[in-house]
Amino acid sequence: MAEVLKKKEIHVFTKLNQDLAYDVNDMHLFEINRLTKEIFEQVDGKTPEQVVAALANRFPPKDVSDVLGQLIKLNLVGHRLPIRGALEQQGEIPDDGIKRLVLFVSQDCNLNCRYCYTRYTGNIQKKNMSEAVARAAVDLLFREANKVDDLAISFYGGEPMLRFDLIKTIIPYANRKAEELQKNIKYTMTTNGALLTDEAIEFLALNKVNIMVSLDGRREIHDENRVYADGSGSFAKVFPAFTKMKEKADGTRTLSVMHSFDIPMKDIAQSLLDLGSPNFNILPAISGNGQLIIPAGGDVGDGNCDSIDIYNRQFEEMAAYFLDNGMMFREKPPIDFAWIFEKLEKKEKREINCGAAYMKLTVDADGNILPCDHFIGETAFYMGNVLTNLDRSCRETFKQMRAANSETCRACWARSLCGGWCPFYSFNRYHDLKKPVNDQCKLNKNDFEIAMGVYSILKKRKKTMPQNQNKEAHNVHES
Repeated sequence: MAEVLKKKEIHVFTKLNQDLAYDVNDMHLFEINRLTKEIFEQVDGKTPEQVVAALANRFPPKDVSDVLGQLIKLNLVGHRLPIRGALEQQGEIPDDGIKRLVLFVSQDCNLNCRYCYTRYTGNIQKKNMSEAVARAAVDLLFREANKVDDLAISFYGGEPMLRFDLIKTIIPYANRKAEELQKNIKYTMTTNGALLTDEAIEFLALNKVNIMVSLDGRREIHDENRVYADGSGSFAKVFPAFTKMKEKADGTRTLSVMHSFDIPMKDIAQSLLDLGSPNFNILPAISGNGQLIIPAGGDVGDGNCDSIDIYNRQFEEMAAYFLDNGMMFREKPPIDFAWIFEKLEKKEKREINCGAAYMKLTVDADGNILPCDHFIGETAFYMGNVLTNLDRSCRETFKQMRAANSETCRACWARSLCGGWCPFYSFNRYHDLKKPVNDQCKLNKNDFEIAMGVYSILKKRKKTMPQNQNKEAHNVHES
């Protein structure tokens, strides 16, 4: 009896009008033609003759045999392939030290955004961080940095600019500590922008604070949700401040929250470009348990779409729009897939997702230490207080939140790009840190496919090899 064939662990998909195949274990990305795609879809458990017969009504048998032979030669299909295990755990994660500290310098906010789930969970409070707590938090970062030389402090809230007086004190303090200990330190801030005064902009630019301003699009889009307590919109304050900030600091970006599908994502993106935002993040409105809170609002093409399907489709349409207009070929494109490109280029697997509790820490306004900013208010996960002690006991638990330790992740084609899941969403949805939330997985996998689609197009653009230089390149072309 003839021996059946099988393919390597290959993820076959179509994005941005390309048929692509991703070798999960080796992290190779190939552009393929329609015949090659159908062979990949048919080959498992069949003999070569059965593959040819299965496709005979659509492709000439000789073409099927030839392409199948190429795939066998490339070791993508075979009788006895050297199959690797699904992302074997690489041993203990090195405990080099804390890299990033998130400071909730204020748990108050000057706005009343309608989709802010933090407000509805009770974590927007009239609380502000004292200077003693902030200094102790910075001391904690440097004390726990250990072997890490490149550190980061993120100012967060609430609205961090409510404590600009504290930020003006803490940055020079952290700079002095970094110089004394021969460390490098960078700063980031996410702000709604309404309190960015000329003085603040000068200070933040001088200290090279990387600013992310919350701007949902042109005035009518932004003012629908980003409002003051009296319901009036904040665009009139935010947009001029963003413009000044961008003029002073090139790294200034925008963050938009998409709350409706009535205005397509690519139109929101174009409005941001028109407003002078060179690159940005557009994220869906999400609840505390990782679910989209955007109503699907009827069918989109096939009559069977949920909100995630629509969001993912609009994200692809936006990427295609930027490619068609040449914007993704810029040195700083509007959608930044740089880290994914780097992983693909270096064939470097991502072993962890975020490093909460052992690579980054969050400190709330009262000085309580948390694994990450999502866990604010979840007292069961507090890791002590900066004014007393750091409780490291939960670090080992969070170190286990990695793809290699999840049966679901080990079976997923995206595991080497993702590295794991968000334990907070898992806890909020299932009361189980170890159970990935499927909604988040669907969003992430779509992002990775679009990034790989863009990567393939960019690589083709750079290639100088003439088309059809050899027959194998015509059917399976590595990106």
